[in-house]
Amino acid sequence: MQLTPTGWSILGFLALQPRNGYAIRQAARRSVEHFWGVSDGQLYPQLRHLHELGLIAPAGAAPERGASTTWHLTTAGRGALHEWLRTPSAATRSRDENLVKLMFADDLGRSAVLDLLQERRAAFAATREQVAAVKPGAQRHGEDEALDRVGPRLVHEYSLSFLDAAIGWCEDAMAEVTGQEGS
Repeated sequence: MQLTPTGWSILGFLALQPRNGYAIRQAARRSVEHFWGVSDGQLYPQLRHLHELGLIAPAGAAPERGASTTWHLTTAGRGALHEWLRTPSAATRSRDENLVKLMFADDLGRSAVLDLLQERRAAFAATREQVAAVKPGAQRHGEDEALDRVGPRLVHEYSLSFLDAAIGWCEDAMAEVTGQEGS
């Protein structure tokens, strides 16, 4: 089955617990938005599409006019999610404008290289603060531990480790650049 990254994310988040569109978006912001596309513009169209495919269904009675629908994963939706989880993952790719600029910044001198490294470090540090503030599964009130669910915690720990390594690399690179400025 071919779904968008947003579609797969919706199925994953609904596998954790029933949610409305707003709650899915908030969960994505807390967890996967730094490394997996969850498009705000596609969230509600994807919810409708997944419903049309029979992969999700409203949880409980139809909401009153203007109220948001809480969705749950259907048996077919869980099957599609399981199938996707078992398929080999695509190679990791990232688009990183700062790295491309860094590649060519020598044309402007060492100070431009240093500026880009400082910008990079600051961005990683800000992201790390955001990620560190998240407590995986807190909104599920201990359900993750009761279900022996480790994925959200592992992704959180990976994100912090990745960001720590990126910050460390920036600091090492800045030290190298400033050490060579006087040469």
